[in-house]
Amino acid sequence: MEARKAKEIRKQLSDDYRDLINSIRRGRFADQDMKAESTKDEGDLASFSHDRDLADNLNERVFARLRTVRQAIHSLNSRQYGECLSCGETISEKRLAAVRWATKCLQCQESTEANQSAGM
Repeated sequence: MEARKAKEIRKQLSDDYRDLINSIRRGRFADQDMKAESTKDEGDLASFSHDRDLADNLNERVFARLRTVRQAIHSLNSRQYGECLSCGETISEKRLAAVRWATKCLQCQESTEANQSAGM
């Protein structure tokens, strides 16, 4: 990969990483706000519980994305960016343009997702 392109991708991934860290911080502040609320109303408690579940799911997704961005930065630094971690084949430029933190080719990613959906 040419140096200019690698520098551009590194900046984009670094921006993604920073944005995800900021999202995590905002989530922690929101979580602290939720903990500060106390009520005995059953409707409020149910709403609070639902909001907590949504926040927890969002945080899990943000942390998962953060891991993939870290992997992509590591791949870029080790000059393996664009290589599928599963099969070793080249990840298409079209896929990397759409999902610059992709660490798997489309076929391996679909296979991974299918296995996760099946509970494997």
